[in-house]
Amino acid sequence: MRRACLMLLPITFACAACDGPVWTETEPSEAVPALSGDFDPARCGTITGRVRWNGPIPVHPPIMIGVSSDNGSVHYRHYENPNALRVDPGTRAVAGAVVFLEQVNPAQSRPWDHAAVRIEIHDADIRVMHGDQARHVGFVHRGDAIEVVSSEPAFHALRARGAAFFSFAFPDPDKPIRRALTKPGIVDLTSAAAKYWHQAYLFVGDHPYFALTESDGLFTLPQVPVGEYRLACWLPNGDVASIDRDPNMGLDIQRHYAPPLERRQAVSVTAKAETLVNFELER
Repeated sequence: MRRACLMLLPITFACAACDGPVWTETEPSEAVPALSGDFDPARCGTITGRVRWNGPIPVHPPIMIGVSSDNGSVHYRHYENPNALRVDPGTRAVAGAVVFLEQVNPAQSRPWDHAAVRIEIHDADIRVMHGDQARHVGFVHRGDAIEVVSSEPAFHALRARGAAFFSFAFPDPDKPIRRALTKPGIVDLTSAAAKYWHQAYLFVGDHPYFALTESDGLFTLPQVPVGEYRLACWLPNGDVASIDRDPNMGLDIQRHYAPPLERRQAVSVTAKAETLVNFELER
């Protein structure tokens, strides 16, 4: 008699093929600390600063993909390196850097005030939507759910690694999947359908003290409780460390980037005062 064999894999592979959002199972985690129970705005200060680039500015060229037409000709599509460095050559200001606090007591934190995250998968990129703002980086309160959706009729699949481990398949457009993120840390989002130019990041935390620099390199962390902290600056690296290729065709299927650029500084926050902290990044 033939026996059935059940194999359990440590991965969630959800398929959005039904109407309405699909909820997926989440990995077990410890309880999420209560937020803002002891928050006192009168005993808070503000951290501000700017992120600048030091040294020669690296150039990360676009990714070219050859696409065959029905008549047999080949044309090329250009996709931006998702981790390409964005530096103003005049001011040296760095856009797209994440600045965040470590060693924060969630009970003393201000309430979470970042918009809910929706991930939109397009042919060109993975877009992290905070409200109507499209970014490559998003901030999620631990325990909250993100919504993921494909906007195109082509097959897409999303892979998450790092502080979350799952894969979602999207055979049809506009069929969202929702999943709660229960572990703090960085979630690395890439394509599981060989679209190796796809890359985005989520920071999952117990407090809201995260900021993303714009074209001027400036950041502000308001209503920080009085205390001693470590302030971190994080920037994805556009340098390609290695490439996975299809063993039969020799085509790129996944690019692995060099480790992100990171800096940390000690910072002291006093009540009703502004603390200035600047970062300089380099290769």
